[in-house]
Order: sequence, then structure tokens, then C-alpha cells
Amino acid sequence: MTRILFIVVGLMTISYSDLASGALQCYECLTCTDPFNASQAIKKTCPTAIEQVCYKFKASAGGVDVVTRGCIPKTSSDVFCDSAKKSSSVVDYCGTCSTDLCNSSSAIASSLVILMTTMFVKLVV
Repeated sequence: MTRILFIVVGLMTISYSDLASGALQCYECLTCTDPFNASQAIKKTCPTAIEQVCYKFKASAGGVDVVTRGCIPKTSSDVFCDSAKKSSSVVDYCGTCSTDLCNSSSAIASSLVILMTTMFVKLVV
């Protein structure tokens, strides 16, 4: 459970920023459920200084599922999900998408979040 908390804190630290008008909007939540209930999540406007994507992340440890959603910078996303899934047993799912409020679904494309997650997991383990 401690590992998942480190991962979630890391993701939220990376995705935190001031609101910017006209930018991509993503759902943001620390303890989302699957299936997703959009009425329980915040609609966040992503920063515009660096191109952003919406993410969804799901991890399980000790019988506890944690699902988070938010904005992250877009970078080499395909490589990161693949490498993290191979190196971390706590990551169940990670994906990104690039249209407004697209991270509500249960399946979206690969993401940078996996790389960040893997780094946090490696630090904790």
C-alpha cells in the first residue's frame, strides 16, 4: 500500500500546475473507481507550456486497487508503458489520450505515466 501511495503522490506532483485557458481538459482524481463516475472527478485544464495528454493509471497491491487520472506532459509514451509493465507487478494499467475528458474510459493508449510509475516503484522496492 505504501508503494501505491508513493506512485500516486509522484503522479500528482508531476501533473500539478496552474490552470490555463484553451488547453486540454482531463479528469483528475486520486481515488477514482472503475467503472468511472465522472460526477466524482474534477475537470482539470492542463498547462500549455508543454504539450499535455490525459492519463489513467491503475495499480494493485495487497488487495487494494488505486486508480488515478489527470494531465501529464506528452513524451515518448509508447516505450514507457511497455517497459513499466515488464518491470513492475503492481501496475495493472496505464494509458494516455489527447482529447478533452478522454481519460474516463477503462482503456486508453500507452503513456509516460508508466515510466514515472516504474521509477517510483523501483525507489520503494
